[in-house]
Amino acid sequence: MAIPMDRRKRLLDLKYNQRSQFNFVVDGLYGPKAQLLENQCKSIRDGVTKDDPSCEHHLYWSDPPERVLAIKKFRDLGVTAKFKELTTWLVKDCGLKVTVEPSVLLEETIVKDDAYKEVRESLITWDDSSREECLGAVDFIICLGGDGTLLYTSSLFQESIPPIISFHMGSLGFLTPFVFDNYRSDITRVLKG
Repeated sequence: MAIPMDRRKRLLDLKYNQRSQFNFVVDGLYGPKAQLLENQCKSIRDGVTKDDPSCEHHLYWSDPPERVLAIKKFRDLGVTAKFKELTTWLVKDCGLKVTVEPSVLLEETIVKDDAYKEVRESLITWDDSSREECLGAVDFIICLGGDGTLLYTSSLFQESIPPIISFHMGSLGFLTPFVFDNYRSDITRVLKG
């Protein structure tokens, strides 16, 4: 049930006339590979068949995701330790290409960690001339921080934003529903679609 390539291109060419006030793509196209499918689930209650709201939308990958943008709360040592754990798992166990902000590769706790050197050297980042191209290749986003970090992450994308899985590590957490302790199972579910 993938969107045909000619329609997909037309959707990418559209600006805001096909978007809701909340900037969601009406036809369910998110980033280069993801889309949301309409409700595919039915429930039967009291002999009546209805759409099951528990699976109102389903993430579908047209191709397996290969590239993830990992965003972290800036200069927070607790988040940085979990960021290194996460990116090590993504690179070594999942075989994903991990993109990070340029500022992450300048943080002292990342630069001076010899045990993290192999992973650090595999991380992808951008400069001013390659920012748009680099972010355009991201299949999904993992956000480590609070609501502010999540809002900042969404501001990096001017068009269709890839799916985001956000882990609560800030002070509020209204928009960040996932707990970091479960990151492996949560991200594995996202990778499977």
